[in-house]
Amino acid sequence: MLIAAFNAPSRFKPLVRQTISPDVLNFWMNKINPLWSIDQALAKIIGRHATAQDSTTLILKLNSHVHLPQAGQHLAVRAQINGIWVERSYSPSLLPDRPRHLAITVKQVTDGKLSQWLTQQAKIGDVLQLGQPFGEFHLPKNQQPIVLLAAGSGITPMISLLREWQQRSDMRPVQLRYWVSHREQACFVEELLCLQQLQPNFSFQLYLTQDQPIHPHERQGRIAGEQFADLDHLDQTQVLACGSADFIRTAQASLPSVSEWQIEAFSAPVQAIGANSQQVSITLQRQQKTLSVPVGQSILAALEAAGIAHPSGCRMGLCNTCACPKLSGTTEHLIHRDQRHDADVALRVCVSTAKTDLLLDL
Repeated sequence: MLIAAFNAPSRFKPLVRQTISPDVLNFWMNKINPLWSIDQALAKIIGRHATAQDSTTLILKLNSHVHLPQAGQHLAVRAQINGIWVERSYSPSLLPDRPRHLAITVKQVTDGKLSQWLTQQAKIGDVLQLGQPFGEFHLPKNQQPIVLLAAGSGITPMISLLREWQQRSDMRPVQLRYWVSHREQACFVEELLCLQQLQPNFSFQLYLTQDQPIHPHERQGRIAGEQFADLDHLDQTQVLACGSADFIRTAQASLPSVSEWQIEAFSAPVQAIGANSQQVSITLQRQQKTLSVPVGQSILAALEAAGIAHPSGCRMGLCNTCACPKLSGTTEHLIHRDQRHDADVALRVCVSTAKTDLLLDL
């Protein structure tokens, strides 16, 4: 019966769901094959290896409910840790020689429950729940030169984009500049150096902020304007940057003549909020609650600090999981710094702060 339900034609699946609870079907299907499900997007870990000192790459086998992402997109990854479901977003890499497989590279974060579990405890055979792909980070369609700027784990979407660029036999010049604290933390260095040897239109520089350079591809220092003095025609160059919000801001300030940007911050900027910070009110219309919060704090953090469980996913303004309607008030995007004074049907509360009193449809 379970096999018949799993293999039922799509036109009969609504009838199957009415007859048998999807939770019951999923439970017993998972007992037969951990990737079988009537509706869940699942992936099994079938391989793992160290990518850098504090990063691990996991090879995932996907079931039929997972939509393959485009290069540069993200997936939500969920795992049950000590009985609690924990979710984080990662940028996967396609494996062209292995259909229905993906790789995710996870950087171990000190206070990251999921990253700690994935890098330290997850084993071959474990099954993860996946969301569907999201994000608009992609190779530009025109033929202008491309500069990629990555800091830390911001390298993961870049490696996916570079693999796509190589597969397309794209002739555009591409430069990658990649910042880490120590060389042992840099991922994919061998692959990038090999790509540089094979592709005359590709160049790679690794910037070390706390080590001295010893290899030809290494440089020293945090991102700064003088590091781009060799770049010409920036007004005709596409720049893609991925890193912390502070890294993104410094990159944009260092390259003021660039007109075409794609940016992706994997964390909101750290806000210095003192005891005397200005306070504003956030009214939750449906819950009939009003919170007093400091200007500069993300709305999601304010909700969580008040003990209000609000859906969230990537926590970097990409997946829309946390979006809710704003009925009135002014908000500021914590990364881009643009302000919205009008109503917003999909306010991303993870990367928004209240600048005035707000009324939310929550």
